[in-house]
Amino acid sequence: MADPRPYTALMVDLLLRRHRGINKTAADFLAAAIHYETALHVIEGNVSTNWEVLCDMEGVELRIIPASG
Repeated sequence: MADPRPYTALMVDLLLRRHRGINKTAADFLAAAIHYETALHVIEGNVSTNWEVLCDMEGVELRIIPASG
């Protein structure tokens, strides 16, 4: 079961204060990567410059994964 409670406050901080314009899903994924000190895996085709900028700003490694056929 995924439990977002450990990083919910960080997600809200990313969403409302640190990165205005980020959407809720992106804030949740980024907060989880920060909290668990892991890379953020994003499927190619779903990567925008925004992901690269956000990960760079937060010191999170971005890993682009090929979409499975």
